[in-house]
Amino acid sequence: MIVYPAIFGASLIGIIALIYRRFMEARALPEEKLKSKLSALPSVRSDIWDRFLAPAAQAVRRAAVVFFWRASDALVGRVRQRVIKMETHLEGLSKKIHGRAVNLDVPEKSEYWQNLNGAKNGKNGEHRE
Repeated sequence: MIVYPAIFGASLIGIIALIYRRFMEARALPEEKLKSKLSALPSVRSDIWDRFLAPAAQAVRRAAVVFFWRASDALVGRVRQRVIKMETHLEGLSKKIHGRAVNLDVPEKSEYWQNLNGAKNGKNGEHRE
């Protein structure tokens, strides 16, 4: 249990030592030289952006692009399956409608249709309801 407070204390001492050393170096420099060094340094915002945020943004963009294309592929596949099913149903419906329209308009019906019509009308002893 004492390990975590010891690590925290050692880290805090190290941070304070680094900051104190840099602070003392900055106090030892003349004001003009300190201003010229500070103006030559990039801003903290741009440094943080260049080191941390830009690579993270690129990684997120790459992951988003991969996710977008995979999701698009899955969606297009599902839509394609639905369209194929609908096309199959429409083709069957079209064949049924076409078959009924052709067989009703032809004056010379086949024997099958004549028997079927006779059965519907109650002829030949086969009455269906």
